[in-house]
Amino acid sequence: MTKKLFLMRHSEATSYASNDYKRELTEFGKSLVKKKAIILSEFLEKKNLKLEHCFYSSAKRTSQTFDILIKSMDIKIENNKTRALYLSGIKELKNILKSYKKEIETKENLLIIGHNFGISDIASILSGKNIYMDVGDIVVLEIDVKQTWQDLLDFEGSWDIIS
Repeated sequence: MTKKLFLMRHSEATSYASNDYKRELTEFGKSLVKKKAIILSEFLEKKNLKLEHCFYSSAKRTSQTFDILIKSMDIKIENNKTRALYLSGIKELKNILKSYKKEIETKENLLIIGHNFGISDIASILSGKNIYMDVGDIVVLEIDVKQTWQDLLDFEGSWDIIS
């Protein structure tokens, strides 16, 4: 079974807020998410894929990215908003996938929306390539093995980049 991990960095946010967790998307950031939604929709249609579950950080800018993306794509998707993805890396992602093992065990395509540098680090570790994700960037990684999602993250350097 081929599994695909869609990694997205939140879109452009304001530079200042009362605290980092509450930073909101700029107007440019909101329009960028809508453009990325079109690109992602076309990619999914071309590959005959469907996003099945999304985990995203509960920080304001990441929650806004998720809301705009899903509304723009006009899709319904199972999702979990979690503070555990706020400024986190692969260790935290493994813990999240372990916690939601039953909910995602039959899913083939997961979307993760997070922050840098953690989201770029996850892409780099899994692909074995140096990847820097700018605001709004989406990287799709693929691996063809019969493992649980949690175990798949142990295949460092073995994932293929397909976008």
